[in-house]
Amino acid sequence: MLAQHLHQATGRLKALVHQRRRCSAREVRPATAPLPVTASSIAWSRGSKVRDAAPVHEAKRLLTSIDVDEPAGTPCDADRQMSVSALLELELTSGRRVTLLDDRGWSSGGPSNIWAYTSLKDLVDTARTVVGPDEPPDGVSYEDAEQGYWAQLAANARAHGVRIQAGDLAALPHDVVISQEILVRVARAAR
Repeated sequence: MLAQHLHQATGRLKALVHQRRRCSAREVRPATAPLPVTASSIAWSRGSKVRDAAPVHEAKRLLTSIDVDEPAGTPCDADRQMSVSALLELELTSGRRVTLLDDRGWSSGGPSNIWAYTSLKDLVDTARTVVGPDEPPDGVSYEDAEQGYWAQLAANARAHGVRIQAGDLAALPHDVVISQEILVRVARAAR
């Protein structure tokens, strides 16, 4: 849609320039109503070609936040089950965060006091795996699946107004933030 508006605006601009060349200095013809194009949505490049100039946000890091993910009504003594949600965000240098994935997580079952059998390092490693590229479907290489994953994350960022290339996303540092609730459960279970 923006491309269509830009194409129309460029055509109108060329028509106005052509009209002004034909008109004398005293003769001004009325212009057609301008399109709603602002300086923030277009920029001029060499050769007066219009290009997309959505604001470029500087990416700082990928950030996965993990938290306890238990359904309402789960008994407090349900200590044989561990459910964790994972939220992957892109953090910008401005401090703004953009959600890239919000549908990830994992569950584990095991012995009583299951939190005593996991370490913070295990949680961090699992979080990175869970939000990372999925296993490729049959007939797709790992490389192709990974490229598709990063391309989708870049598209998700663009949907939030952040222009970033897939390769640039893949090169960012990836930190994991563990919620206070998980830290409390791990510490309590270690006693």
